[in-house]
Amino acid sequence: MNFSLPLVSIVVVNHNYGRFLSGVMESILSQTYPYIECILVDNASTDNSEQVIQEIRSAHPEIIFIQRCSNDGQSAASIDGFRSSSGQYVVFVDADDWLLPEFVRTHVFVHLSARIHVGLTSSDMFQAYGDRIILGTGQAMNNYFRSGQGPTPRIARSVAGALKSIQHFDGIDDAVLDQLYFVPPGPVQWVWSSTSGNFYRRDALRLIMGARKLPALRAATDVFCCAGVNGLCGALLIDLPLSIYRIHGTNFCTIQPQLYGQQVLRAENDLTLDALETLIDHLVDQRQMILTGMQDESYYLDLLASITQSRDRRRSVSGGSLEHHTEKPLPSPSKLARLAERASALLLKQPRIRAGT
Repeated sequence: MNFSLPLVSIVVVNHNYGRFLSGVMESILSQTYPYIECILVDNASTDNSEQVIQEIRSAHPEIIFIQRCSNDGQSAASIDGFRSSSGQYVVFVDADDWLLPEFVRTHVFVHLSARIHVGLTSSDMFQAYGDRIILGTGQAMNNYFRSGQGPTPRIARSVAGALKSIQHFDGIDDAVLDQLYFVPPGPVQWVWSSTSGNFYRRDALRLIMGARKLPALRAATDVFCCAGVNGLCGALLIDLPLSIYRIHGTNFCTIQPQLYGQQVLRAENDLTLDALETLIDHLVDQRQMILTGMQDESYYLDLLASITQSRDRRRSVSGGSLEHHTEKPLPSPSKLARLAERASALLLKQPRIRAGT
């Protein structure tokens, strides 16, 4: 019997980014990893996207295309793409970003080589303004690396030699395995890259993508996915930029590349708290399903607690952008806290759940 490496589904969500579509699709079709399916979701664009998409589909009929009748936001389109995908790994890509050629191959290599079977890997990103690369790192990930957290002895060993007959890892640099940082499940803060830097296990996304309120979350889908998957299944950060975050003046959240001490987000478009509320509502609604599969339910309570810290905790999660918020205190926990308290009370009333029991 012949085995092959995993299929990776790349879901591109587009709304009025026709001027960038050819570029992002070129970056996906130029990946050095061979087992990729691409799902392109158009969110009822009104610019020249239709013409660009027709040209792309004519040249690459294998691309799965979904045309939405209305623009219901990033999450609804991402859900459509996820449901139409079949890969064991899933990537969501913003239509104005760019994947470097080794993006998929490196992430697959890390997952197969890792000794901790995390639900998410997140690689660093270049920040570009227009077509010029301005920065080579994201501040939130920098803060985690510089804090001394995450390095774990013997966290990975290379599978390149063992899979030599399959050949797709020929020439890959094993040094990337020395650039991994573990983020354990449970308490979370924003330490990941934005949308196009994240690479998910499908099994992990299944735990959260059915959230009842997720289709109504118009942006900050990356906050929901990263906090949920990392909080339940852990993550590995890759200290290597493998994609490009493009800033162009019409981004939903970001105004400019990061600058120390400066706010670079459009505060009025920050839906971080909406994403966290959507997540915690799902954790409460689906507690039985989630807990049944967990080896340690303390991760569940720790995740709830980390989302609903006291009112003097500073914001540490940011959606749809690369900025690490440190400027604004969280408002009173109110609804988030009530949901967490409800979940905790329900958990205490039920028998302890352990894997295999």
